[in-house]
Amino acid sequence: MGDVNSASGNQQEALANELKALSIAKEIGALHLVKDAYENIAMIYYKMGDYKSAYNNEVLHKVTDSIIFSNDSRKEINELKKQNEFDIKQAYKDKKDAVSAAELKQQKLLKVVFIIGFMVVLLLAFILFMMYRIKRKATINITYEKKIVELEKERSEQLLLNILPFEVANELKEKGSAKAMLFPSVTVMFTDFKEFSIISENLTPQQLVNELHECFRAFDKIIGKYNIEKIKTIGDSYMCAAGLPVVNSTHPEDIVNAALDIKEFMEKRNHELTSKGKMPFEIRIGINTGTVVAGIVGEKKFAYDIWGDAVNLASRMEGSCKEGKVNISGSTYQFVKDKFSCTYRGKIQVKNKGEVDMYFVDHL
Repeated sequence: MGDVNSASGNQQEALANELKALSIAKEIGALHLVKDAYENIAMIYYKMGDYKSAYNNEVLHKVTDSIIFSNDSRKEINELKKQNEFDIKQAYKDKKDAVSAAELKQQKLLKVVFIIGFMVVLLLAFILFMMYRIKRKATINITYEKKIVELEKERSEQLLLNILPFEVANELKEKGSAKAMLFPSVTVMFTDFKEFSIISENLTPQQLVNELHECFRAFDKIIGKYNIEKIKTIGDSYMCAAGLPVVNSTHPEDIVNAALDIKEFMEKRNHELTSKGKMPFEIRIGINTGTVVAGIVGEKKFAYDIWGDAVNLASRMEGSCKEGKVNISGSTYQFVKDKFSCTYRGKIQVKNKGEVDMYFVDHL
């Protein structure tokens, strides 16, 4: 029953049956059955992942086997002794050959004893070697499993860092949750591509995804250079923010520098596309500076996100932008006007906001 349960995967029931078999074998003194029971119990513990118990039962299996071998050897010695006594009696009856027969038998006995002793030494050496191999194998298995756990932990942590900012990820790991925070001054950037739906109709799904991946991968690299936090992508829209989760005073300048780098990248990329007879991806970039709330939302596929009027206005800046331009709000302009050349566009009507001052960033 133990073998049947073990083969079907029911290791707990198999273990109970084998322990019962071991008890009966010990009770009736059946050492061969005791030896087999220890071997089966060791294998069940190994399948259950209890390597220490598996090792202990394997040792008991080997020791029992040694005892059985020793008992068999003892029987052989007793039989040899009886044979020796018979030979000696025969020697005394035959006086002529008494001395030579006794010497011959003595030499034979010594030879047998030497052989048995040598075999016992070999057996002990074999048991010690097997114990060493079992222990070493168990140690290797434990080390291997520990290494797998460590690698999986590293993968999980790296995946968490790909989703969340470093500071937020650490807070989540240490406390199990991350508090939402208010940031009084953050600069938010949105980008999208003009007439993206029309462009997508002329590309295969794979071509479309490949092109977006090529662009967004470059954007990721650019904002990483300026310590800007990527928030998310929605379709062809790319959103990022500077000044969080680590507060700094250079976030408006950092965002504008990143926007100009993205604009330059897209100009080069579009030159490559048009040279191959493909439709260009005309980018629009909108930037705004203001107060936001940041935090983690959801339990499945959770994400770090930001909310607030500053986010909405940044989106309006992108929506009111012309292709190939960087459009900033008046609030952002106040921070960067001494570091960048900008062109005032005037007050432009924005949905739900009324008229808003807007500027195109020309260059450094």
